[in-house]
Amino acid sequence: MPGHAPLTLIWILIEMHYPQYNNRLIMATFTACLLWSNPLLAEDLNEIYQLARQQDPQLKAAVASREAAYTARPQALAGLLPHITFRTNADRIKQDSSLSGSSVFNNTGYDLSLTQPVFNYRAIQQYRQSDFTLRQADATYGAAVQELILRVSESYFNVLAAGDNVEFARTNKAAIARQREQARKRFEVGLIAITDVHEAEALYDQAVATEIAAINEQANSLETLNVITGAYHEQLHLLQDTIPLVKPDPEGMDKWTDISLKQNLSLQAANAAVEIAKKSVDIRKADHLPTVDMVLSTRNQDVGGDFAREFDTDSISVQLSVPIYSGGLTSAQVNESAFLLQQSRQQAEFERRSTVAQTRNAYRGVLTGISQVLALEKSIISTRSALETTEAGFEVGTRTIVDVLNSQRLLFQTKRDLARTRYDYILNYLRLKRAAGTLSPDDILRINKYLTVSDNS
Repeated sequence: MPGHAPLTLIWILIEMHYPQYNNRLIMATFTACLLWSNPLLAEDLNEIYQLARQQDPQLKAAVASREAAYTARPQALAGLLPHITFRTNADRIKQDSSLSGSSVFNNTGYDLSLTQPVFNYRAIQQYRQSDFTLRQADATYGAAVQELILRVSESYFNVLAAGDNVEFARTNKAAIARQREQARKRFEVGLIAITDVHEAEALYDQAVATEIAAINEQANSLETLNVITGAYHEQLHLLQDTIPLVKPDPEGMDKWTDISLKQNLSLQAANAAVEIAKKSVDIRKADHLPTVDMVLSTRNQDVGGDFAREFDTDSISVQLSVPIYSGGLTSAQVNESAFLLQQSRQQAEFERRSTVAQTRNAYRGVLTGISQVLALEKSIISTRSALETTEAGFEVGTRTIVDVLNSQRLLFQTKRDLARTRYDYILNYLRLKRAAGTLSPDDILRINKYLTVSDNS
């Protein structure tokens, strides 16, 4: 029961330090608190994911980043389109003349101009660069969506694993408590030595400490999930004991690696960054080239004073601007962009290698998970048989209480390991699909089919 971790911890502390108050009143109060904290409906993986899509800060940041990147296209296009400028002036002039004496008059005018770039290699390259900027933005956003699916799934199953640890710790403690009580009774009738009782007491105290640590870890895992969804979750659906163990399709690590190198979204974003850097070099080199603009303008000027007149001027011109020397700035900027291109290429190579490693690790993780699940299922059968044999030996005096408790602990640990292995199998499958660029919300729905409501919900 994930949401009950704080209450359970309080009850353990009461049980340890105030045994004299372990009466029906406190038990009834504690039970009422549990019932009050228990939600009407447990949440499944898809519900958690849908909430995360709305609330996750990292995904919201990715959305904003993509929207910002999309402004690169109109910004680049603006460098190829006409620019229209309007200017006006109004002057109040006082004039002293030997002919006409002192006078005050106004000068007014306006200037309307349209500038159309005819040749601007920098603007052309900026527009071409915007194509790769949009590709990078889409790939980065898609990778963020896939990363959210994986983060939600990892956090969800980490909560379930932490809950399993609590349940197994609690079951182990209860078993030790029963054996401790049996040891006390057997000691009272002289069947065992006091050392067996002390060993049982020590193991029980250790079990209590283990349970407290497990409850704390469960609370921590819930906090991690809260970071993604912005909400606290009291109860989650559990994974069924039987889930299909399916091998990756297509089979073969190399096939999955080839798919990942073509479709991995983070790698696509890194490759787009290389193309952006290439265009940045061209943009900087363009500052060495001349620009040609066509300028259309109309001007009106109304001049007062002794020579008052008004005139209109319309003109069309072609302006050539040739950069001669900028103090070495342009050359330095070209060198800078060339080094940044090398940087982006190395980052893309790192992303390529990481993609290959992630794919191969996840593929092996899926196959290993299948083998581990099958092996642990068999191990539980043999471990349970061993426990029954040990308990029988304890009854006839050939095995000690420690042997029984160790056998019980081994069974509980095997069950916990089996549950954790099932979670890891699912997560590795998701990691494999994320590396291949094929992870989608449909995978959440497929997993959701194998989740079930807890008996305690």
